[in-house]
Amino acid sequence: MKIRFTLSVLSVALLATFVLQTSPGFAADPIDPNSYYKLTTQWQGDNKALDIINDGQKNNRPVLADKANVSGQLWKITPIRDGYYRLTTSWQGENKALDIVNDSAQNNQPILADKADVSGQFWKLTPIQNNHYRLTTMWQGDGKSLDIINDGKNNTPTLADSGNFTGQFWKLTKVSQNKQNDDAVKGNNVKAVFYKHNNTPGVVMSVGGGKWMEYNADGPNQFREVNRDEWSVYLSDPARQMQIQLDLHRKRVVWIGNSDLYEITNAYK
Repeated sequence: MKIRFTLSVLSVALLATFVLQTSPGFAADPIDPNSYYKLTTQWQGDNKALDIINDGQKNNRPVLADKANVSGQLWKITPIRDGYYRLTTSWQGENKALDIVNDSAQNNQPILADKADVSGQFWKLTPIQNNHYRLTTMWQGDGKSLDIINDGKNNTPTLADSGNFTGQFWKLTKVSQNKQNDDAVKGNNVKAVFYKHNNTPGVVMSVGGGKWMEYNADGPNQFREVNRDEWSVYLSDPARQMQIQLDLHRKRVVWIGNSDLYEITNAYK
């Protein structure tokens, strides 16, 4: 495992509890390398799925998030060799793979990294019980499993000592082969976003020429588009010194600077 870069080590916390008695492995369905899967844990249930944080920067930090129709939660499981697989997302594509940071300390922080021939990206899926799997890497071996830290937020993945913890029991749910996003409203095609904040509705819409207008109870406001990517549009109002992000991936309007979050209720392209 070559050294790639250093990130801050996850703080020590209790791992997902709810200890169960494991039963013999079940007869697992074969992994379909041409399909996508949702990854959920027995501990947090089907409504929390493994995702990648869209922070507008590196977009590489895994998290257990509310299940949604977003491409960061669509995982492709590609066989490599000797019973190991590579895990990639529909959002970041097959050149970004689930890996473990080699920080020469705890070596336990999952990350989405450039695809490479490194053992931290080689994942073994071991059937456990009730259609769940244990995920381990070739690098750290069967004694370290993908888990969720039990810290109150209960959404941070880590590589932890293998044990009978439901945070280590991963369910693979096959989703539609069409990626669910071919016809989605995204940052690169959105024209209007409707939002709600404290039960007060509003809308931000493109009026052409790089100009956007916001309409809400406080009246109209004008923004200028400064950038956009696959899942977000970034707008600026220099007169009021305001910047906002229309985040179609997370379905929220982010007011950059004061961290206000408005829920996107609908969007059109």
